[in-house]
Amino acid sequence: MFRVMRILAQLAVLPLIAAVILGFFGWVHPALDTFSHFRLHLSVGLLGCVIALFFLRTPGTAIATLLVAVGGLYSALPGTVLSARALEANPDLPVYSLFHFNLLLNNPEKERVLGVIKKLDPDLVTVTEQSPEWRKQFEKIEGNWPHKYECRQSGQWNATTLYSKWPIEPGSEFCGVYSAMARINLVAPDGRPLTFAAAHMRWPWPASGPEQLEILSPDIASFGNDAIVAGDFNAVTWSWAVRKFAALGGLTIVPGIGSTWMADEPVISKWFWAGLPIDNVMSKGAVRVLSAKTLEDIGSDHLPILVEFQLSR
Repeated sequence: MFRVMRILAQLAVLPLIAAVILGFFGWVHPALDTFSHFRLHLSVGLLGCVIALFFLRTPGTAIATLLVAVGGLYSALPGTVLSARALEANPDLPVYSLFHFNLLLNNPEKERVLGVIKKLDPDLVTVTEQSPEWRKQFEKIEGNWPHKYECRQSGQWNATTLYSKWPIEPGSEFCGVYSAMARINLVAPDGRPLTFAAAHMRWPWPASGPEQLEILSPDIASFGNDAIVAGDFNAVTWSWAVRKFAALGGLTIVPGIGSTWMADEPVISKWFWAGLPIDNVMSKGAVRVLSAKTLEDIGSDHLPILVEFQLSR
């Protein structure tokens, strides 16, 4: 009976190991990148299996499982708060801020959302899932951000919208297919051009996220020397999709933001690793991100993100 349990345990752990390993090969096919989205959860599960495997006296399988689990956890660290890093601000330079939020179409706490944004008074704002009703609500506060670009294609309900206190370079506006990306060039306070973009990608394979990324590739590659991007990528920080987006634009992914989707659920919120880090921030060139963190739940199925940054000389 003990021998049968050993065999069954080893067979049971193989699919978990395979799922973690396959997730590292998203560059081969988007279907494999889908596995990567559960890498952190699967790796935590494998750690529990290691204990059982040692108890069942299968040290070889236990060690192999441990190695896969540790590798999976290590590679997923950038998407957890464990890798958060706050840089010290240069006292000779001003500190700017960016607020990003997936509003959620049927968010019942619209007044509260507006209050939070107005109180934070960030220099830049990116919002996704901005319905016509949300658009009317933002009219109450958008005077604080005199420069706006709304990416909403004809007949489309949702918009990806950028708000800025800094002026927009005329003719720099870009709206990706199905509002997958809104991009403008700003004139920063020191006069330099700054690419400012927000993404709202669809879910990975079998959804159309990979196709959107392919279509957007030329524009992402055309980002200026200095850029800051925030958005709901519907893909985790360590996924091939997010890393490909960053590579195309020469961007650096900001680590340590942590879970942003489902992180507000009562059970999940008790474990920092249980939600999915699908809202991400990237920067490039003179943009020096000092900190990026999630804020309290304000009615959406996503948590808002506040970013503080400087523009180095």
